[in-house]
Amino acid sequence: MADITLNLGQEIEFGKVDSILKIKDSTGKTGELHFSKGSVEWWPAGNSVNCRTYTWDELANVLSANGTQIRSTKAR
Repeated sequence: MADITLNLGQEIEFGKVDSILKIKDSTGKTGELHFSKGSVEWWPAGNSVNCRTYTWDELANVLSANGTQIRSTKAR
């Protein structure tokens, strides 16, 4: 299992309990990303029954295969 941390000015380690990242755009709520050590779940707005679940490796593959590739440097 991967070691999962988030850096928001300081490093935060995840446990077994879900942490939630609420995603909003200019029109309102888009969805919620629920994450813990074991997996990541995407809950679209207005949906309390069906979600998409990913292991951390699956999420990395989805992110690597999608989006727009640009040349940039990592923030430190």
